[in-house]
Amino acid sequence: MRATSARSLSDSPLAQPWAAPGPALTRLGERFGQRCPPPETRAAPRPGLTLWAALLSGGRELWTHKLRSLLTLTGVICGVVSLVTTLAIARGNERAMLEALRAIGGVQKVDVYETDVPSYQSHLAQQAVGLTIRDVEALERSAPLLESVAAELRLPDIVVSRQTQHFIPWSFLGTTPNALALNNHQLAHGRMFNELDDETARSVCVIGTAVRDALFGAPQEVGADLVPLGQIILVNQQPFTVIGMFAHYESERDRRRRELAGQRGDLGEAGPTRRRGSGRNERHIFDNKNATIYVPLRTAWMKLRPVYDPTHCRPLQPTSISLRVRDLAHFDQGLQQAKNVLMQTHRGIEDFYFFTEENWQARVAEATQNARLTGGVLAAISLIIGAIVIANIMLASLNERIREIGLRQALGASRTDIFRQILVEGTALALAGGLLGLLAAVAVIHAFTLLDPTSIPPLLTQEAVALALAASGAVGILASLYPALKAARLSPVRALRAAS
Repeated sequence: MRATSARSLSDSPLAQPWAAPGPALTRLGERFGQRCPPPETRAAPRPGLTLWAALLSGGRELWTHKLRSLLTLTGVICGVVSLVTTLAIARGNERAMLEALRAIGGVQKVDVYETDVPSYQSHLAQQAVGLTIRDVEALERSAPLLESVAAELRLPDIVVSRQTQHFIPWSFLGTTPNALALNNHQLAHGRMFNELDDETARSVCVIGTAVRDALFGAPQEVGADLVPLGQIILVNQQPFTVIGMFAHYESERDRRRRELAGQRGDLGEAGPTRRRGSGRNERHIFDNKNATIYVPLRTAWMKLRPVYDPTHCRPLQPTSISLRVRDLAHFDQGLQQAKNVLMQTHRGIEDFYFFTEENWQARVAEATQNARLTGGVLAAISLIIGAIVIANIMLASLNERIREIGLRQALGASRTDIFRQILVEGTALALAGGLLGLLAAVAVIHAFTLLDPTSIPPLLTQEAVALALAASGAVGILASLYPALKAARLSPVRALRAAS
């Protein structure tokens, strides 16, 4: 009798932990992604929770508590919006400032000017000859790191006129044909003077659009885009033929302002025509470039310089030399090479100096870096707040899901599975906030452009998007580490007991 009872007790499923679970327990295991194995496979190694299963479970958890998840993501969304919009605005401003720098030739363009001899060479001052055309020839011949070299003769107080119209150009330059590319000029109509025009000192010129507007009328005034090729203008009362006209240069802001005025039918400013000044932006650079006149170097030397030098006995002597370094990576070496050549042609007398735009480039980099740093600090504060909120919500949700965690552990889930599940849920939550933040940032940038169409447009880059998503993912991982460790360390017995 006792043997029978013992045998029946040993055959009972309650006495065999490896016995097959009942239907209710099986359905419960399937609900949490852990199907109970049959008795014959209980001893086999159990595969861990896959990443895809963890993502699905995390997605279900987020969808179940939609409002709570959205409120939790507020800090991450604000952080991503501030980060992306700040980077976009900084990138747009950087592009505008670099556009103005390229308009004057770029950082690779260097100007060489005459100067007094240094104090340690004062005894050689009488031997200093200044810049000559031989310097240009020597640089072209002996400085391979230089891409282009052009002599320039700048003449001040030049007045150009046509009939009753007069204009004082910002820059009246006698130069060689390669100055067109060296100074980043583009021809819209006609041609640039050539070497034959220079050698024969022909009275020809290439003008900017501001000169055309002043002497022949602006397009908005006459109702047509005039091209004054072949027309005669007077340069200090000497006739010159217009053989070319530069393209119209304008900043991105001016272009947008002009297009907006055209859409609105605005014909221009009211009242008399006037100059508004350069202001404190890059606009004056493009205005000055439009108010430029180029003539052949020898034409300027022979026909216009005698007004200032009646003797005109000296050989051709430019006021400056413009050169472009071939490769920015070898900028210092190129300048040193140019200096060595000039020191040789000047017989060791350093009566010249180099003028570069390196400080401009440094100011652009500094301003961009400061803007990015400011935006990064604001974004970091918002993301830290978002991480704290996510961590608090994850810890609070553990109390609600303690029975789930206990059952999963009782059904065979390892600590690694629990840790991975909580970590994936927190990371998915933060990445969802990052995606929502990107959408909000795009909307903010678009709204900014609509509210102020004439402002410098922000530029959204792939780097900003990648940085925002990476920051969101990092916030999710850091915020979920402690909740995931706490959940993984729960004892299944204590978890089930606490849940009951």
